[in-house]
Amino acid sequence: YGTTYNGGLSSIAYGNDGTIFSITQYSPTAPSTLNTLYSFCQTYSEGTCTDGNNPSAGVIQGSDGNLYGTTLYGGSTAAYGSMSGTVFQLIPPTSSNSFGTLNTLHDFCSTSSLCPDGQVPRGGLVQANNGNIYGTTQEGGAYGSGTVFELSLVAPVVTLSSTSLDFGSVPVGTPSPAMSVNLTNTGSANLTMGTVTRSGANSADFTIASDTCSGQTISSVAPNNTCAVSVTFTPSTNSGESATLNFPDNAPGSPQMVGLNGTGTAPAASLSTSSLTFSSQTVETTSSALPVTLYNIGNSGLTISNIGTQGDFGQTNNCPTSVAAGSNCMINVTFTPTATGTLYGYLTITDNSGGYAGTQQSVMLMGTGTSSGPPPLQVVNLFPSVLLFPQQLIGTNSDVQGVLYFNTGNAQVTLNNLQIAGPNAGDFTVVTGSACAVNSVLNENSTSPPLPVVSPATLTTTLASYASQLGIDTQNSALNVQSIVQQAQATSSQLQQAGTNSGFGNIRNLTSQPGGSGSGWGNTANTSLEVAALSAATASAILAGVAISRAGNANTTANAAISAANAAASAASAANSAASAAASAASAAASAAAESELLSECLTDYMRGFTNYSSPFVLSVQQCTFLP
Repeated sequence: YGTTYNGGLSSIAYGNDGTIFSITQYSPTAPSTLNTLYSFCQTYSEGTCTDGNNPSAGVIQGSDGNLYGTTLYGGSTAAYGSMSGTVFQLIPPTSSNSFGTLNTLHDFCSTSSLCPDGQVPRGGLVQANNGNIYGTTQEGGAYGSGTVFELSLVAPVVTLSSTSLDFGSVPVGTPSPAMSVNLTNTGSANLTMGTVTRSGANSADFTIASDTCSGQTISSVAPNNTCAVSVTFTPSTNSGESATLNFPDNAPGSPQMVGLNGTGTAPAASLSTSSLTFSSQTVETTSSALPVTLYNIGNSGLTISNIGTQGDFGQTNNCPTSVAAGSNCMINVTFTPTATGTLYGYLTITDNSGGYAGTQQSVMLMGTGTSSGPPPLQVVNLFPSVLLFPQQLIGTNSDVQGVLYFNTGNAQVTLNNLQIAGPNAGDFTVVTGSACAVNSVLNENSTSPPLPVVSPATLTTTLASYASQLGIDTQNSALNVQSIVQQAQATSSQLQQAGTNSGFGNIRNLTSQPGGSGSGWGNTANTSLEVAALSAATASAILAGVAISRAGNANTTANAAISAANAAASAASAANSAASAAASAASAAASAAAESELLSECLTDYMRGFTNYSSPFVLSVQQCTFLP
């Protein structure tokens, strides 16, 4: 065994503070093997190597088998300068390629800067028969010129089975198996132990599981010279952790310390976003998917127990049960609103992020539901609501009159049944081949039979021609039916031809009975007057067409005009008199709907008076000033 003054490994950058070594030769012819047992300046504080530096006198092997020597400089008494020196004990390592355990037995110049105990122990050591160690210092002492010293070795000496415990990788939140360190008193006196403690930034994650050392007196004689402390590691974070296990006692170098090290392992979930916002989406339709990426940025597998959504949102994903450390998977989220307005929800992933089962990560979801239009609505109207047939000979068939069947809603209507009811139902018959057949389907915004497509200009011209053929002079203040009949009688053949060509309906034979007994207008075989008269079905079609034309000119929808025409016909049929109905309509003639209502009243009342009244029927032109 021996020492070097310089060189060796050191914990500080400039090192070079000396070593203790051994040379082993197993046979005279075998090469020798050198082992460095210790490099000085392993600990450093305030400009001084606290374990000493620069040993110059070699070592001796004591009666206890340990090595003893001195260092010229260093020691823990830095306050009095770095030229102090130490006496040390080295417990040889139990295996090659490892350091022994160094215990500082004395720091020189430990009481004052005058160093009464000496300093710079340049000479070697000897062990006397009494077991004590003797040596000299070059300086210090009472006269500053050096000392001779005696150091008793009748003292406890602590030997640890390990100077560090490494627990390796342990899942976060999971206790590791216990690891133990044994303490042995290899000295010549009893060892009095204090309380074993933990220290360091992560000391809370290292737990003393068992302890036979704290507060005990450890004999120097086997088998009672050993105690043990066991420790477990329960990491709280997925990173490296460390602490120190401290053994306070009455041996040199107290407290003896054991390093504790371990690494916590845990998955760590991370999401590519914390929220998703969808564009406006029609109610009951599904949006395009928006992606969310789930990353495992931890150092162990991420176990997924559930992926789900809340609210009007759905998801699909390619995530496996366990996502490996450093890997990721994709979650696609869709939005299917069930109502209009702003809607909220969540995407939730349940896993073991951080090492704790049941941990959840969430993404806030938001989208706006919009309406696709009005709800399905079936609205059925009939026009006209009353069919007035003229007097008819018993047993003969009248001319055909028609009813328009309107669907002014936005959904199809199916005609389930068609029948005639009432006390005289047997005298009325639905003509075979009518467009309104049972089980026929009427689309939204349509009529049966369908109206011809007529431009507003054509319709206006046609109505003007018809008014002229009836002898309606819009410039007069009043219209006398009797005078119209007389005018029509003179041009009967022209009227008949005009009525036929226009497609307005059949020709009726009407006679005039002036001074009659109130029988009114009726059919006779003696004298005839051929007058072009509209059938009820054709009049209905014209009135509806007028409504469409007038509403179109007023920039309203065809549906509103048809509905207004139907309402006008109902109002006309319920009117007590032509004058009151016309006056009521005139007061509301501020829109296209009101115009069509007024037109229908004028024409309907005119035809009713023309065919049923016994005396001349007078209609004020002021109520029909809008006629072509």
